[in-house]
Amino acid sequence: MLDPRFKACILAGKCGSISEAANELYLSKQAVKKQIDSLENELGFSLFYRSSKGLIMTPAGRLFLEGIEKMTDQYRQLVNRCIFSAKQGKKQVLTILLPDHPKIYFEDDLVAYNTLYPDVLLNVIDTRNLMVLYNNTARLRTLEEGVVDVIFAPYDPQYDPKTTVFRKLADLRFYCVMKRGHPLSEKEFITKEDLSPYQVWVNTVMDREVYEHIIDQDIEQLPERIIYAEKELFSVPIMVSFCLNDGVFINKGQFMETLKPLVAVPFEPPFYVDSGIYYRKDAPEHVLNFVEMVFSHPWDYDMTSVTP
Repeated sequence: MLDPRFKACILAGKCGSISEAANELYLSKQAVKKQIDSLENELGFSLFYRSSKGLIMTPAGRLFLEGIEKMTDQYRQLVNRCIFSAKQGKKQVLTILLPDHPKIYFEDDLVAYNTLYPDVLLNVIDTRNLMVLYNNTARLRTLEEGVVDVIFAPYDPQYDPKTTVFRKLADLRFYCVMKRGHPLSEKEFITKEDLSPYQVWVNTVMDREVYEHIIDQDIEQLPERIIYAEKELFSVPIMVSFCLNDGVFINKGQFMETLKPLVAVPFEPPFYVDSGIYYRKDAPEHVLNFVEMVFSHPWDYDMTSVTP
């Protein structure tokens, strides 16, 4: 088993706060601090600089935690594959990586596929169970490495599809996410001008051009009120806290209204990004059968009203 201190340190590094990490782990602040101190003493070097404003990773700490996070993800994926391999007997396995709420997005397809192909064992992985939450690059890497067979994800123009295929399923619309009771929360839609008095957080690197269009600013010359966070700094607890303090978070409507008590209000005019299925070009027949089943009917799920 992996050392439980790893997760505490990785979350503390992402959140920049022992308190935030403790809340996400449902542990006391003292318990998380003890885990970090214990691991640092064992390693012989500091993982973080401590200050009144929180934690900042040291160069050695960043190198160590990035390596441990990757190792942790690989370990979990390996265990997952081994469990299903042990259960399958002579069956083939179809491993599908889906974001957030797979049983709602593809429930009918999964049931139909299981009925038509009972000898194929379905292994559906929810990305919330991985440390690479909302990291599209890491998801696509699992496909290249053969860890998964099919991924539902936004189209990534920076991804070089030498060995994979992308097929569009739907448009993902961009939304403004905020707390209930925010001055903008009751609006039918939000314009760029509506955002001017508020702090705004934009997040995803691959949607850079969309964000620049939305906020009408070069992302390298943002005013102080706009926070641009690289994907590795993204943390759901931090984002929720930001919104609860009157901030506005910009992202696709893929999972937005699942984060109660937040609400998602669309932009006007609307902005979209392609979303669909990635699979390998050399995918075996049982994988292609699932892909064709998904595309055999209209796909029109409302991606902002899904509840956990």
